[in-house]
Amino acid sequence: MKKRAFALITALCMTLTCFASAETVKHERVYAVTNAAGDALTIIDNVRLENGDALTEIDDRTLLTALENVGGTEKFTQSGETVTWKADGNSIIYQGTSDKALNVTPVVRMTLDGKEVTAADVKNASGELAMTVSYRAESPFLAVTVMPLTDDVTSVTVDNGAVLTDGAHSFLMGFGVPGADADLELPDSFTMTAHVDHADLNWMMTIATAQPVKVLTDVLSDHAADARTLVSDLTAGLNALADGSDIPESNEDIHELLTALNTLFDGAAQLKDGSITLLDGVKTLKDGLDTLSSNSSALNDGAAQLFAAVLDTANTQLAAAGLDALSIEVPTLTVSNYAAVLDDLIAQLDPAVIDKTIEDLAKAQVREAVMAQEDKVREAVTEVVRGQVRDAVQAQEETIRAAVTDAVKEQVRQAVAAQEDTIRAAVTQAVQVQVQDAVQAQEDTIRAGVTQAVQAQVLEGVLAQAGLNMTAQQYQDAVAAGQVPDAQQKQISATVDQMMVSDDIKAKIEAAVTEQKNQLVAQNMASGDIKAKIESAVTEQENQLIAQNMASGDIKAKIESAVAEQEDKLVEENFASADVQAKLEAAVTEQIDKLVEENYASADVQNTVAEKKATIAAAVDSLKRLKEQLASVETFVNGLKAYTDGVAQAGNGVSQLYDGANTLSGGMTELSDGLAELKAKLTEEGLDLLSGDVQKALDLFDNLESQMANVPSFDLVADGMAHDMLLIIRTDLQK
Repeated sequence: MKKRAFALITALCMTLTCFASAETVKHERVYAVTNAAGDALTIIDNVRLENGDALTEIDDRTLLTALENVGGTEKFTQSGETVTWKADGNSIIYQGTSDKALNVTPVVRMTLDGKEVTAADVKNASGELAMTVSYRAESPFLAVTVMPLTDDVTSVTVDNGAVLTDGAHSFLMGFGVPGADADLELPDSFTMTAHVDHADLNWMMTIATAQPVKVLTDVLSDHAADARTLVSDLTAGLNALADGSDIPESNEDIHELLTALNTLFDGAAQLKDGSITLLDGVKTLKDGLDTLSSNSSALNDGAAQLFAAVLDTANTQLAAAGLDALSIEVPTLTVSNYAAVLDDLIAQLDPAVIDKTIEDLAKAQVREAVMAQEDKVREAVTEVVRGQVRDAVQAQEETIRAAVTDAVKEQVRQAVAAQEDTIRAAVTQAVQVQVQDAVQAQEDTIRAGVTQAVQAQVLEGVLAQAGLNMTAQQYQDAVAAGQVPDAQQKQISATVDQMMVSDDIKAKIEAAVTEQKNQLVAQNMASGDIKAKIESAVTEQENQLIAQNMASGDIKAKIESAVAEQEDKLVEENFASADVQAKLEAAVTEQIDKLVEENYASADVQNTVAEKKATIAAAVDSLKRLKEQLASVETFVNGLKAYTDGVAQAGNGVSQLYDGANTLSGGMTELSDGLAELKAKLTEEGLDLLSGDVQKALDLFDNLESQMANVPSFDLVADGMAHDMLLIIRTDLQK
């Protein structure tokens, strides 16, 4: 069961992790064990320094302790927080421990029949269990938790999660997004309820990463910027519309629409004022109608642009709906065809028609998935058939053995001679280790000499700063001669002592010691004595190998190897025969068909089919609503055109309105008041919306983007080095 859970965890890791594109990247995989209360029991940080530029050295920063290279033999030096790896072009894999708090901590609380309990209590009782897993985090993370469920856990429900099954075993999966702004209303916990009967709830695994949240903010960043610009343009336009000032031209479409509306409101006011008197009212009416008529084109163009924008949005949504996967062609929606196209799509998505298509597609996908594993299936079947062939060949072993015995004897000497380079390399390596050990034994003497030389350099630098232009030896002679005052001697000694304990001087001493040791090793390895020692050891090793191989036991081993080789050759020849290959293909086909049937009948596939059917049903409802929305917009556009056409006609027949001027005056007053009320409502509610809910949404995104400006790390990260981090936390529920 644990292996299956770890397989699922591994899949989650592959899904959630996004690797950085920089040349040098610090990949952190933090493995932790915690208890149910969230207390860390152990923490190990596995770090991979990706060396994309094949650097000879990589400078890293860390607070980890007990550092260990677990991916190679590369060495490192450390000074404070800085670790320098001798990479030699290789990537570095190391690990260390830490007592630092985890970026994300799962905390488990359980109640049984309403009473708070522990996992140990649950193991010894029965009842209705409620288990809540809460995630603690300072910044936004995506956390996914998996826990195996035994047969003693039934009637399981979970919010913010699901129950997964592979047919034989079940797992609880829950998730949360802790650390995000509360106004985003993202869950930071999940709760499972179930009936338990002495259930052994032992452990759960949590995967946590900030990378998906970072990717989301990066994707939405440009859209948020566009939204801010649009909000700014709309706010400026509505403010100008409300107070009667010039409408800003920062956005052509918004300027054109608001200008046309302003003209409409102004024209209505003119109509009201002009209808006060009979004769003047007729003239004012005509002027107002002329003004409206002159703006008819702008009003109609603005409305047409509005309809076009709605159609563009609808086409984008349809393109992203995935209907092409059902072999359904989606034509581009236009003003003239949208109703017919949507009716056709709704008809094609009739459950009576589409359910079989979904089932056929699911069966095809299952077969495709199984066929992707054909190599593995073939490998397993091949192993069985090959074993049968090998049994038949091994029945001829004695005949084969008699045929290969004589040929082995000559090969013994040739084999030993072919190993000379390998022997020499091994002997050289062993001698080098001895030389290194001998040099290492002199480290204290080397260090003393280096320290003395460095101290002399430091002393001469201090003397120069003090205006005493003399060497260290000259200074010592002057001191011995009593030519240097005691106070000055003490000051110089204190300065030298202070500099000798500095990190720079210590590093300089260490570098010089290392350099001298390396030089000594190289000198010794190049000496005649060492070379002679190596040659003697090589000769001795070759003679020993020849003696060993010529012994009867070695000859028998050689014979056994040759017999095995001959048997393998016969197995391959027999395996390639037409009869055996036909048997193999029949077995592979049978196994694939069996896997297809089993996988299609699985709960996961059947649930997916049901979900797709439900999605199609929801899509039909969405298409119906979309048709209604487009019809409403079309009605608005057509109504506006009819209105502007009526304005032109009214201007031509203005003289006929003279006799009804008093009635017109009252009607124009009502129209003007109504349009004035519409203008006030449009600007007030529009500004309230832009400064309220819209601005709140943008502020929430700004806060989230600010939080994700730097993706959190567990350990320190060197300046200029990219990084990613994944937390893998095992919670032992009974500790």
